[in-house]
Amino acid sequence: MICIIIDDDSSCISSLELMVKQNYPKITSIHTAQTIDIGIEKIRKYNPDLVFLDIEMNGESGFDLFLHIPNPEFAVIFATSHDKYMQNAIKNACFDYLLKPIDTIELVETLNRCENYIQQKSFVSQSSVTSSLPLSNSLNNKIAIPTSKGYVFLDTSEIVCCFADGKYTIVYSSSSEKITSTKNIGEFEKFLDATVFFRTHRSWIINLKNIQFFSKGDSTILLSNGINVELSSRKKDDFLKLFNIF
Repeated sequence: MICIIIDDDSSCISSLELMVKQNYPKITSIHTAQTIDIGIEKIRKYNPDLVFLDIEMNGESGFDLFLHIPNPEFAVIFATSHDKYMQNAIKNACFDYLLKPIDTIELVETLNRCENYIQQKSFVSQSSVTSSLPLSNSLNNKIAIPTSKGYVFLDTSEIVCCFADGKYTIVYSSSSEKITSTKNIGEFEKFLDATVFFRTHRSWIINLKNIQFFSKGDSTILLSNGINVELSSRKKDDFLKLFNIF
């Protein structure tokens, strides 16, 4: 794993770097930066798996990083002395939020979860690439859905719809199971096959194969599991074109 620490305080960088080296040897490469601009340069150069990011940085804000990299492929762990930014960090889909001085046990627990997250993300990315290929291996359509307790493995054909519940996503399966995933709905939209799944609304993604009825009156879609899903006016034309309805 490759890690970058972005913090304007050199003593904080040294302390965190030493903690990581002593307690988490799976991170094999650590790079550091004391400004956002240098941090961005190193991110582009080293393609990290993980970035530790301070927030109040000598006139800069750690959140400025997202102005340059709005949808980072790496996990972001905020490491800061201030807890007042936690809500904003959640909005930016940070992986975790550690308060200084960082506790060693908490750090290791976070890094263990982060490693699982990175492995899961890699698995999902590989699945999304191979799922459209004409291969007989059924695992190509299997995804691992991260939850607070672990991973639920599900064939994408079993997904009826997904509902955005804040920063979480509720996945409804054909067996009537409800899975609460720690991924937001935007992440699901990225890896689900766009020829099968459709974002009807900011809160909903549906499996087009599970549509039973479309109501023109209130623009709702009835699915095979009995759920009525809202179709936004912005998405209505695109939806109707899928079925050659004009």
